[in-house]
Amino acid sequence: MYELTTHDQSSGPLSFEQIHDRLSMNLNDEAAYQDLETHIKGWIRSDGVHDQVHGGGAVQNDTLYRVFIGFHRARARETFQGFVRGEYWNARKRSWADKRLVPFDPALHDRMDDGIPETDDMARECMDWLRKTYPNQFKAIIMKEVEGCDYRTIAATLGMAESNARQSVSRGKLALRECVTVRRINEHE
Repeated sequence: MYELTTHDQSSGPLSFEQIHDRLSMNLNDEAAYQDLETHIKGWIRSDGVHDQVHGGGAVQNDTLYRVFIGFHRARARETFQGFVRGEYWNARKRSWADKRLVPFDPALHDRMDDGIPETDDMARECMDWLRKTYPNQFKAIIMKEVEGCDYRTIAATLGMAESNARQSVSRGKLALRECVTVRRINEHE
């Protein structure tokens, strides 16, 4: 039999296997719940800014809730960590998609905060450059950010797979960010 006793505080939280074993016997085990919460908080901290921007508390609560209501789907103690990790990533995706959970904080959202002002002309020039150079990425960004379309609609409109629509939006934003960064540096040299 595996060690299921309450852990010594100096040894850190229980392993995922131990948490699984304790929850298998009693789904209301408070010590297992707290240790699972500790693991999830560690993941949120290690992910950095993303969950500070998108509500780490909401991600943590959603993950814990879904782990406990879906515990019967956890296959075995050896795969329990993967099950919890999957629920964590799904919770992150849901928090990202739910705009109500995203408080706007310019210090966190502006990843180019180097003290150099960004002009409207700079942004307009970069959007024009993206429109001419990468038209599908430009259209995907406009559909997603301006018109509020989902990725399925973007994919159908542009004639691509849904995963490619996601990639087009992501790469388009990256290209815009790089364009603005280069123009800001060149303007102030």
